[in-house]
Amino acid sequence: MPFRECTITLQDVGMLVGLPVDGEPVLSRDSANILGLAHDFLGVVPPQSEIKGHCVKLSWLATNFNDIADDINELHQLLPYARAWILHSLGGLLVPDRFSSYVSLRWLAFLGDFQTIKTYAWGAAVLGCLYRNLCTSTDYKTPSCGGFTLLLQLWAWE
Repeated sequence: MPFRECTITLQDVGMLVGLPVDGEPVLSRDSANILGLAHDFLGVVPPQSEIKGHCVKLSWLATNFNDIADDINELHQLLPYARAWILHSLGGLLVPDRFSSYVSLRWLAFLGDFQTIKTYAWGAAVLGCLYRNLCTSTDYKTPSCGGFTLLLQLWAWE
């Protein structure tokens, strides 16, 4: 950590975790039909017991997409598994809530086209999420902190 630096910057995110910080902004999209996104991009709609608001349990994703079927031999059959893995990584590591048990299905809007996924500034989104969670966790009623806390640890150890 250079002299007088007292906060995590976009440069830190790029250097420490390699996520792109330049590119298209990761902005919330109007996703009125969340379950339609799940059907289109995952090939299945989670049952209501696994959904809270617009979020799905990470355990449901792990259970349903952990093992790739042996009879898959086409790329389009593999894509839902890749999207589910990325969605699980987003909710479990990069932009988790403070309980790390649910992930928003709205993220699927960014995972439709694999060629455009790399054009987004994911590092900026991760840092913004971490800052927001650090701010909300200052309330004494909040039991834990969400966000990419591993980034905070890596930055502190640097």
